[in-house]
Amino acid sequence: MPRATVEQMRNANWLELFYDLVFAAAVITFSDAVSHYPEPAVIGVVSASFVAVWLIWLATTFYVNSFGIDDSLHRFLVVVQMLLLTLMSLAVGDGLDRNPELASVSFALLAINVGIMYGRHARSDEVNSAFATMRRNQYLVAALPVFVAAVVPMPVRAGLWAISIVLVAIPALGCRVGGLARATPLDEAHLVERLGLLTIIVIGESFVKVSLVVSDGHLDGIDVLVLVALFVAIFAIWWAYFDDVPEAGIRDGIAASIGWLLGHLLFQLFLVGVAIAYAKWLQLEIADQFTGDRSLLGAAPYVGAILALALIGACSRRVPQRQLLALRCGTALVVLALGILNWRVLVLDLETDAIALSSIALIHSVIASRLQRATHVTEVQTAAP
Repeated sequence: MPRATVEQMRNANWLELFYDLVFAAAVITFSDAVSHYPEPAVIGVVSASFVAVWLIWLATTFYVNSFGIDDSLHRFLVVVQMLLLTLMSLAVGDGLDRNPELASVSFALLAINVGIMYGRHARSDEVNSAFATMRRNQYLVAALPVFVAAVVPMPVRAGLWAISIVLVAIPALGCRVGGLARATPLDEAHLVERLGLLTIIVIGESFVKVSLVVSDGHLDGIDVLVLVALFVAIFAIWWAYFDDVPEAGIRDGIAASIGWLLGHLLFQLFLVGVAIAYAKWLQLEIADQFTGDRSLLGAAPYVGAILALALIGACSRRVPQRQLLALRCGTALVVLALGILNWRVLVLDLETDAIALSSIALIHSVIASRLQRATHVTEVQTAAP
């Protein structure tokens, strides 16, 4: 896919930032379901819902990246998306088994909304009309299974949801797959900025989520050490990402672009998981409530986040990548081993476990920062249209 020239590059506009805030708030809203009921079935439903709305966010971002339109109709469509995101988050947060119709219809309308955006250029844009038509049809088709899911029972509903999510993922993650997609210019700077902005907003919303948990109780019932450990861990994750990813860009190639985007999806999903884990820890009023299961609940999302960061780095233009990749995978293994050990034996108490996790995260970021000094970012290779 050709890349935009310097003159063509655009920055994120205020509407996109507003959209990001609503998206992050919606994610935090339906993640409350996991906070109250951290059971495998609930985690699975919330994770699938996150993937679904994140793909819609990505599809909208790619639309703006390709066409850069910001007229009244586009703003209306984005506002409708915000409303639908809010409705879907409320439905999932309240329990998907209670509101399957609302959640299903909301997601279907989100896919249709993106289809309408692309449909505006199916005839009016002479250069990219074929590409816009293809994307319009893909998102409209993706809405059909989840519309049907509103009126059928489980497990058929789950299967239809899975089909719709896959159908949305194909054009959203496959931004460079196919001749029409590769012929449409990609503004890499805008895309990197959009993913970076959403990441920092998700990190900020994670702090908000923990603050809301703290505000529900009394200060004398809050473990200050755990709260400090959370701030250190989140800061370390912020440091590891923003010290590397925005500068490193995206390596050329279909596999690299898909891996880079998929890495961001997983990274942001596990960031929410880290916030949920620490929120659960802060709700423990006595040390005896800290069990091996709760310890693993804190270790698992950090392992996922650091492995997702490793995937993003491997798909970037930073070279050499071997030492950074080894550091990230090694850090994930250390945290995983610690989590499994505590899960099986419970050798660490609540405060020690939280401090250990945040310390590992901080050490990882310090070492990664030093390793990056021996690397460089390769130049963009602009393909011919």
